[in-house]
Amino acid sequence: MSKTTIICQSCRKAFDADDTLERAFCVYCGAENHLMPKSASDSSVSLSALPTDPQLRKKLLEQLAGSSGPEAFEARDRLLFWPARFEAVDRHATRYGDKFVELLTILTYFSANYPSRGSQKRAVKERDRIFSRPALVKAMTEASHPLVSLEEEFFDAAVVYFLACRDDKHYGSKLFDLVRLKDEDIARKAANDVAVNMMGYLCQIGLVPQSEVVIRALHRAWPTVFRQFPDFLDEFIQALPDDIRTTLVRILSQVPLRQERLR
Repeated sequence: MSKTTIICQSCRKAFDADDTLERAFCVYCGAENHLMPKSASDSSVSLSALPTDPQLRKKLLEQLAGSSGPEAFEARDRLLFWPARFEAVDRHATRYGDKFVELLTILTYFSANYPSRGSQKRAVKERDRIFSRPALVKAMTEASHPLVSLEEEFFDAAVVYFLACRDDKHYGSKLFDLVRLKDEDIARKAANDVAVNMMGYLCQIGLVPQSEVVIRALHRAWPTVFRQFPDFLDEFIQALPDDIRTTLVRILSQVPLRQERLR
C-alpha cells in the first residue's frame, strides 16, 4: 500500500493517506478531504491547498513552478514572494516567522494602543517596515502580476490568522481560559477585530496600494474559515463610521485582481 501526502483543505496541515482513496479525513482537525484519483493528477498539491509549514510550502511551490501544469506560471510568481513573507527566526533556519501574519497582529496591537490620529506614526512606521522589506520590493519588481500574488499570499496569511482565532483557547475563552466562548461569540469577536482593528485602522493611518490588497484578502478569507457566519464581517463593516465604511465599500466593490488579470 503506497501513501501520498495530503494538504488538508480546512486546516492546511500535511498528513499521509492511502493513495487509492477517494476521500480522507484529516488526522488533525477531522475535516473530510476529497482526493483526485491518481490517474487524473500526479500530485494532490495545488496553489489552493498549500501547506502552512514554510519549508514544505517552498518545496511544493518549486514543484509546481517547475511543472508544465496550468498553475506553473502563477506558482513562479508566488515563489518570488516566499522570502518576502517568511523569515528565519533561528540561526540554522529551522523555524520561520510569517511577516504577513505579523502585520495583521501588529494592526490589532497598534489600533488598541495608538487609536488617535496623532499617535499613529509608530503604526505607519511598522506598516512601511514590512512593505519596504527588500525581499518584498524585489518580488513586486520581478513578478509578472505582483499585486495578484501579493493578494493571494495575504489571503493565505488571513486564513492562518482566522484559524488561530477560531481554534486558540486563549482567544476563544474568558475568565482566565475557564469558559469557552460559543462559536458565534468567537466569530463576532474576530469580525470586530478585522473590521475595526485591521481594515478600519488601515484606512485611518493612510492607505497605500498594499493596504487595499490586505483589505480585499481579509474579506475573501473570512467565509473560508467562519463558514457558519459568512455575514458577520460585513455587518461590522456597515457599523463603522461613514468615511471609513465608504472607503472599504469602494475597495471591496472592485473587480478581484485575479479576475481582472484573466480578462
